[in-house]
Amino acid sequence: MTSKSLTAESPRRYHPVAASFHWIIALLIFTDLFLAFAPEGPGGLIPKTLFGLPIVGIHMLIGTLVLVLLVIRFIMRLAMKRPERATAGHVALDIIGVLTHYALYLFTFAMALSGLVMSLQRGYFAKLFGIGGIPQTFNRASYTWEMIHASSWSFLVGFILLHTGAALYHQFIRRDHLLGRMWVGRAN
Repeated sequence: MTSKSLTAESPRRYHPVAASFHWIIALLIFTDLFLAFAPEGPGGLIPKTLFGLPIVGIHMLIGTLVLVLLVIRFIMRLAMKRPERATAGHVALDIIGVLTHYALYLFTFAMALSGLVMSLQRGYFAKLFGIGGIPQTFNRASYTWEMIHASSWSFLVGFILLHTGAALYHQFIRRDHLLGRMWVGRAN
């Protein structure tokens, strides 16, 4: 927490709904990254289909869910009271922390939106649900969205690692119990 004392308006923890969204989105992102890169089929880590859907279809559905939840989470972030910003003990680190949070939103949004647009342009959703076929030709725009999708994951993973490392730094080196602020439980 900052060196200022908490005001009566500033809770000590994030609202349980906001914390739940945080952890659900994180779990879905890790699941989607796993589905995107894990080897499929015999001898692979995952089967070619799951719940009757191809793995790429599950990947697309999870990505779309992440996009929807992310928009809701961002609106909640603007509307709900939240704890004062945590400090890492140095102004530059505090600025990096703020920028990292916005970068996580930006690259998660870019990743999910570009995947959705690319899938729609290429007819993958229509094919997945049996309401159309895949177009015979791809247009230039779908390749642009594919490039955004493919490059966003690198940045996203980097910022996830930075975010995780910072949380562990706060928890185990600074010992300021920062993780408790984003845990599901009664808000105060």
